[in-house]
Amino acid sequence: MPPCAEACRSFAVERSRIRPGSPGRTFCCVRYVARFQLYLSGAPIYTRQMDRGFISNLVRLAAEGARATGSTLFLVRGEFLYPYAVHNLPDEYIKGIGAVRVGTQCCGRAVAHKRPWVVSDMLTDPLFADGRAGAETSPIRAGFSVPVFDGERVIGALACHYENPYTPTPWDIERNESCAKLIGIALMELRGIAPQEVPIDEPIVERAMAS
Repeated sequence: MPPCAEACRSFAVERSRIRPGSPGRTFCCVRYVARFQLYLSGAPIYTRQMDRGFISNLVRLAAEGARATGSTLFLVRGEFLYPYAVHNLPDEYIKGIGAVRVGTQCCGRAVAHKRPWVVSDMLTDPLFADGRAGAETSPIRAGFSVPVFDGERVIGALACHYENPYTPTPWDIERNESCAKLIGIALMELRGIAPQEVPIDEPIVERAMAS
């Protein structure tokens, strides 16, 4: 079974364990499993376009599952992260947060600390000061990020964004961590097919993470 299919199977099993009555149960067990059933079959469907599309769909599904306005996938390149996939977010927000340095803002801190990072109110959180212009010039007001791994190495961050101050539930975070696992596998498979499609500067990333 391909690695991505195996991850999807694990994803479905994890989601089936969500407690009955929780908001995520119906969404996860029905919609996610239905969308991933082709991957569970082990069908040989990997191409450049399908892999890139699969990643974009996961980014979109992360927003739907977390009841968020939009979502983003940022990848690490050198000492900064750059947007690789953006779902339903205004250009003003992406331009306003500017260059996201590893260790700053929301995605940068998730990468540096290798754990989820929450910004419940972008206008008042002092740790989001570097990206505050994004909230001031757009409707986006809150967000949370989870790291995307390749093995033990962080290669990016998956984030969900909201138009009002918001603190994610544990189920929101756990669900996005599962999405991030699938994204990490898909990114590495795509990189094996077309390295230029996933430009991650590994040596500089390692130095930035160690600093």
